[in-house]
Amino acid sequence: MNVFGIGGWELVLVIVIMLVVAGPKRMAQWAYTLGQWTAKLRVMWEEVADTLQKELNESGIDVEVPRTPPTRQSIQRSLEQYGKQVMEQAGNPEEELRKIKEDIEGVTRDLNKEMDDVNRDVKAATAAPKNNGTAASKPAPTPKPPEPEAAPVESSNGTGDTSNNDTPSNFGTWGG
Repeated sequence: MNVFGIGGWELVLVIVIMLVVAGPKRMAQWAYTLGQWTAKLRVMWEEVADTLQKELNESGIDVEVPRTPPTRQSIQRSLEQYGKQVMEQAGNPEEELRKIKEDIEGVTRDLNKEMDDVNRDVKAATAAPKNNGTAASKPAPTPKPPEPEAAPVESSNGTGDTSNNDTPSNFGTWGG
């Protein structure tokens, strides 16, 4: 027995606690009031269900609104029924997965074969040519550029005479 998610022993414990707290006289009043509210809720549910069903029928939607409020058991039954329908439509998912896995493995084998062929072709194209026993020729050395010759040193003695004499040059000095 399971009412509102509460098991049988838990429900008995709640009733005993209510008897101790409220007493038997108030407990009877509470049960009477609870019954009245339950009846009102059922009437309200039926009115809403009738109105909703009428609107759905007028709009052409083929859905049947339940006449009684849903319970945990009715919801569970509906879920099981829809689950069976889905599984029937899906077929055998394990078989489908096995087929997909085989397809993937086949594509993988084909790709690996193609990659091996490409690798073999690339290695053959980039391999160094064989010299058939002859010595390989070394590349010719690049010639070094000629070194610039030293320019003759000109000396100036302040007279405009740039002849080469043995006196040191004053170039770059402040003195004269």
